Amino acid sequence: MKQLPLCSDLLVRFFPANAAWKFLRNLPIAGYTRRASDDLFHINFALFRWQKDPSNFSPIGMPSYPSAYDSYGMEMLWSLGYLFQDKYNADSQFIVDVVHKKLYDLSCTIWRNLKQNHCYRIRDALHEATSKTNHRASDESSHLKQVAFAIITPNRIEYQPMQVTRCHRGFELYSPENWLLVHIRDYNGIDKINNLDLQMRVRFRNLMIKGIFRDKRYFQYFGSSGSQMNEHAGWFPSLPQGTTMKSARVQIGDLSKILNVSTYMARVGLYLTTLKSPGLFKSKTEKIEYTATIIPDIERNEFCFTDGCGTISLGLAKKIAENIGIQVNEKSDIPSAFQVRIAGCKGMLSIDPKSKSNEFYIKVRKSMVKFESDDWTLYVVDHSRPMPLSLNNQVIRLLSDLGNSNGVFESIQMRCIDRKEFWHPPAKCYLNALESLDQSVINENRQKYKNAKNFLIRNKIPLPVNEARCLFGIADETSTLKPGECFIQYRSLENSSTSEKYIVHTGTVLVTKNPCLHPGDIRKLKAVYVPKLQSCIRDCIVFSTNGYRPSFNEMAGADLDGDQYWVYWGDEFYIEEVVKPLLYPSAKKSCVNQITNELIVDHVLDTFTDTAPGIIANTHSVIADKHLDGTLSKECEECALLFARAIDARKTGENINLTSIMRLRDKYCQTYPEWMMKFDKPKMDPPSKSINEILYRKAQDAWIHSDNYSDTLRYFPVVQNPVNEITIDINEQDTAIEQEQIETKTGYC
Repeated sequence: MKQLPLCSDLLVRFFPANAAWKFLRNLPIAGYTRRASDDLFHINFALFRWQKDPSNFSPIGMPSYPSAYDSYGMEMLWSLGYLFQDKYNADSQFIVDVVHKKLYDLSCTIWRNLKQNHCYRIRDALHEATSKTNHRASDESSHLKQVAFAIITPNRIEYQPMQVTRCHRGFELYSPENWLLVHIRDYNGIDKINNLDLQMRVRFRNLMIKGIFRDKRYFQYFGSSGSQMNEHAGWFPSLPQGTTMKSARVQIGDLSKILNVSTYMARVGLYLTTLKSPGLFKSKTEKIEYTATIIPDIERNEFCFTDGCGTISLGLAKKIAENIGIQVNEKSDIPSAFQVRIAGCKGMLSIDPKSKSNEFYIKVRKSMVKFESDDWTLYVVDHSRPMPLSLNNQVIRLLSDLGNSNGVFESIQMRCIDRKEFWHPPAKCYLNALESLDQSVINENRQKYKNAKNFLIRNKIPLPVNEARCLFGIADETSTLKPGECFIQYRSLENSSTSEKYIVHTGTVLVTKNPCLHPGDIRKLKAVYVPKLQSCIRDCIVFSTNGYRPSFNEMAGADLDGDQYWVYWGDEFYIEEVVKPLLYPSAKKSCVNQITNELIVDHVLDTFTDTAPGIIANTHSVIADKHLDGTLSKECEECALLFARAIDARKTGENINLTSIMRLRDKYCQTYPEWMMKFDKPKMDPPSKSINEILYRKAQDAWIHSDNYSDTLRYFPVVQNPVNEITIDINEQDTAIEQEQIETKTGYC
């Protein structure tokens, strides 16, 4: 039985034959429900000749190769268990025939075919042309690296073809060949794990702490970026002899003052965010060419109006743009804001309106500092640019409850079905400068636009690109904007040659941030013209630094450290009566005396199986659909407040009490509306009459011709220039003073 998990297929013989039916009747048949997480058995019937293995059969061990690529290719195939090993052992001549082949590419071909067809003959791979190119990161793409990739399940470790990934700062600690990218999955190797029993938890915990053994060394869990936490994934480095995981993490900066496990791992995750370096690093010479200083935030009434947002000079912004590959032919080609990582800081840097093209500096706000670090190399995660916007189920429900008629939503949906130009965003709406060089991202975005109907069924309805955008939020550095005002200047994406390149919008604008569960999360702001901002800020939304409370904070407690906002200034949607926003107080963080590797791994496993946000959001959706007051009901407000805390729990470590939510589920969630696509749950009878249900049914009935939604993909205009080194000097005295103030202010626990 120990070998059973390594088997690709299981032969079960019944005597007498009709005894099989008693066995089959007790199995849940695939297709009984559509829930991917169900434990389903796929039963295939086939005729074959029964033949026992010869008595002199002698298994061949996994061979080794001098090339790291070839060795990994064989290790990848070997991890398939008997699916590959039986075929390999039965053909001893195979190893001789593959000596002169490109073994890694051949291994990828065999791996793909075996995953699709368990009966595939591995020798056929020697005679067929490899139709798919196994993409490798070129030496010229300095921000793309190729790493080993494994999926671990409760009963096996299966290696996948190497993954081409964008760089993170961890690659500067250890080279890419010393990292293993790991995804934790359920038994089928596909679904994320919802529940961990004791046996599964012990297995994953041991693999994360003791390590995964491959290539004659152990790979141990280091950390996960924010997006990887959602995907149940993480990075496992192979540490040098004598190095502990604690000492490895210390290399990223001083984390000793952080005694909350959730916050600690969130800070480690900052180091693992994919990014690109424009060549900015701390000066090692006496000559000061560029400076970086820490400046105070604008704070009032216990709110931070510049939360996560600093400034950068125009001259330095231009240099960064050129170094990450953006063609700068004129001033407007320079992105107005960059999402960055620098030292122990994270957030946005927007162009300082007072700066000149011959000035070179960075001003980091105190709210951007998450931990102390001497590594002031600047890294770019993203940058401002035109980004298309869509409706979604949450926004649709909120806008409906705020007075917008069903007909408005239906007309927008029908427009997307009938006219393809409303679906395809124009040029420069797809990829940023970093993604335009990443083939995996390009393929992912191309696939999205092949699934137009799938998007519409989920009520992800595109909005006109010159009436709505997804925009980075930044602070008003001129202090011109009044409370409730904002500044928006967007690139016009009309094809007309007579249209203006950039347009400053003035008038009403609806703004929110996803996810949003309360009507008060949608704010009605007034966009105004500000000459000082027009000269340097484009494709961003600028929020006022005046008033009692920041407008962005009113939207589900958002901030400016890289949050992207849902911004609409068209004429079809409106809000007559604005709902008062909720207050989203931060949870008190619990502290421990010492953060150990065991505590970290336990926290990560708890986070991977934390279903609280999903439970709360689903309960909210059902209540909003059934309650007469919709999202304006007290029950939905209770869900919205708890949902915000559940989202932050990954950073605060708060243990969310779901008692009240379970009580609401018992009352409202006996049946579900069809638009939620809970196919394993009872349907509402009679059906829901909500706008979400109406749009869902119309999308199901819609006929969409595939020619209207081709997979044409436009790239952000980039040029792969060699990175010119830029030195940067840190004002050590100011930094030390500011850091001391920060420690007192934030009260690290």
